[in-house]
Amino acid sequence: MLCHVAFVDGGDPVVLPTLHVRVGDRLLIHGARKNRMMNRVAEGAPVCVEATVIDSVVMGRSVLQNSVHYRSAVVMGEGRAVEDLRARGDAGSRSPHGWGETRSGAY
Repeated sequence: MLCHVAFVDGGDPVVLPTLHVRVGDRLLIHGARKNRMMNRVAEGAPVCVEATVIDSVVMGRSVLQNSVHYRSAVVMGEGRAVEDLRARGDAGSRSPHGWGETRSGAY
């Protein structure tokens, strides 16, 4: 599912889109280990993650009657790297698209 991760980099606020999956009480975000966002998260930087699910788009007779029905959540916390390779692979199998079923398991 799509989410947006907010963090501070070099004194500037940054918000980047990425994918996430929830495993128990942990929120795992997708990203390359060497990118700016994942470096800050792995360092334990404070982060804010927002996710929105659009349930429906309501089209009215006029532009002023249009609307969107949605649910959203905001989670704040500190990040850390997932070092266990099995845990990373397990996160993919829990995704809504079943990435674990499409990968050979080589991470």
